[in-house]
Amino acid sequence: MDTKVFEFQAKGSHAPVFTLKTPDFSPNNLMGPDKKVFYFNDGERFIGKVLEEKQMNGATYWTVEDTEGNTATINSCLFHKITDPKNFSKKFKYYKVNNHIVD
Repeated sequence: MDTKVFEFQAKGSHAPVFTLKTPDFSPNNLMGPDKKVFYFNDGERFIGKVLEEKQMNGATYWTVEDTEGNTATINSCLFHKITDPKNFSKKFKYYKVNNHIVD
């Protein structure tokens, strides 16, 4: 599968567990140095690449890598993959320009 950068928007409030590229040894990270929960409020977005896409029990699961290299598997029922350029945020548009990403 071609790894393409997308913007993901939370449907409700969710907290996926990311595997960290750079370990976090801070005392407030209770999951150990290689995992961390990232909280997303309803409508909050993050930028990431789809590394893998799987179908399971009628739902699509994406293994994504964020801009810092952290990875997580998220459910399409909990996050919306924004594909329409009219709905891209300014942050995502600037990210694509700064990283020379052309669709």
